[in-house]
Amino acid sequence: RKGGGWFKVIVNGQEAHAGADPEKGINAVVELAHQIVKINKLNQNNTGTSAQVTVVTGGDKVNIIPNRAQASVDVRILKIEEKKRIEDFFHTLGDTPFLTGSKISVQGHIDRPPMEPGDATNTLWDLIRSTGEQMGLPMESISTGGCSDGNYTSAAGTPTIDGMGIVGANSHRSDEYADLDSIDNMVWLVSRVCAAIA
Repeated sequence: RKGGGWFKVIVNGQEAHAGADPEKGINAVVELAHQIVKINKLNQNNTGTSAQVTVVTGGDKVNIIPNRAQASVDVRILKIEEKKRIEDFFHTLGDTPFLTGSKISVQGHIDRPPMEPGDATNTLWDLIRSTGEQMGLPMESISTGGCSDGNYTSAAGTPTIDGMGIVGANSHRSDEYADLDSIDNMVWLVSRVCAAIA
């Protein structure tokens, strides 16, 4: 699994009448839009890093220049070396506002280290794979961008294999589903692996 965390970017500007005195305002939504473009450039397929702006709010009334806006950003990293680069980026974001007078502050950090398997984890995987094959189950090790508590156990040096629950797809979508036929197989697989370890 990738490591990950979140950041909240908060912009403060200056309210003003959008029709009568727009030049007296500092539009926090416009400032945030420019910062979102910068954030989007963090997405790099070659490093496995993603930065997705997921929730954006700003403004109160249609005739008022908004004095506050904020965005939530979900970040995932494949390698632990990316943690410093990403955190440095966000913590210096406020140094270069687009609109004169706007103020940018950032909260958050990367709190889950990526799962980078070592020899002990690979040995555990070999046991799981061979046990599954004995049961007639096709076994494949894959990488995913989703985080879990396994990120913490893996970082602590505990051999960790994640994602051995019910088989399904389309996470967090309206058509997400679980394959109920997989329940028995996964229960038997986990119990047989535990028995082999014991």
